Amino acid sequence: MGDGFGAKLALVLKALTLSNGRVAADLEVDKSLVGRWVAGSVRPSAYNLGRLTTLLAERLPGLTLLDWDRPVDDLRLIVDGRANRAAPPVPDAIARWLAQPKVAEIGATTAATGARVTGFWRSTRPAPDTPGRFCHDYSIIEPAARGVLSYRAGVFSARLSGWGMVVEDQLFCCASGLQLGSLSFVILNLARAPRVDVMDGLSIACAAVAGGVPMAVAYYIERIGDLSGDAAADTAHFETLLTRHPIAEEGDVPARLRDHLLRDIGPAAFVGGGDLFLMMRSMTSLARGGGGTVAQPSLRVVGG
Repeated sequence: MGDGFGAKLALVLKALTLSNGRVAADLEVDKSLVGRWVAGSVRPSAYNLGRLTTLLAERLPGLTLLDWDRPVDDLRLIVDGRANRAAPPVPDAIARWLAQPKVAEIGATTAATGARVTGFWRSTRPAPDTPGRFCHDYSIIEPAARGVLSYRAGVFSARLSGWGMVVEDQLFCCASGLQLGSLSFVILNLARAPRVDVMDGLSIACAAVAGGVPMAVAYYIERIGDLSGDAAADTAHFETLLTRHPIAEEGDVPARLRDHLLRDIGPAAFVGGGDLFLMMRSMTSLARGGGGTVAQPSLRVVGG
């Protein structure tokens, strides 16, 4: 192995069991560019080197730009030491949002049970700009390091990227828009099963079509495929899903699901025995799952 940047990057990626495709997806660059970095035919720009170092430091605590200037044998000693060190269960940036007594518990729960929700998903929710109609978003939930899940969602050019965590019987996801930087939150009821196939809950975001006002909607999400185990292939398939038209055809949403998502709330509904607030009660949740473990076969999309 040489002593150039490519050899050093290959060393780090091997220690972290990261593929070129995974790095390319996280940095939102072409996989071939990462391949050229590893091959040593081109060195990242200062901008990309900074982003790459920040990304790798999430899995290799303490990695800095200065480490790339070390001889490769010195870097190997540092990488081996840091890679074998026990990482905090939840990334620091997320942990600061949480009550400290819960941080270790949430990280451990997500690490132990998060695999049951990994895969490709299609949501159904009321369309904010087309009253009476429904729309579909697509998402991919993948394993991530240090006690969180990777969560990406969107449709067409609207993309969200963030993280998810299992908290008791719910999946909490927080993501930001890649273009406007807006935040979106999704809280979903989980089925108590080794493999979750359907979840429901609430989505909270600022609706662009309504002038950026905060809005909450009932949210139903169903598994439409499993991860292949190849991060690059999974990302490519996710990109294909995002090209599908989001508005559901008339009659495609069953009456039971329409009633589940379009609910009358407020003072008048409350007097009649309904809910005063928009909520997704666990006792009426449509969340369900199956037995066995979550499979990781070749990509198989079933519906949607």
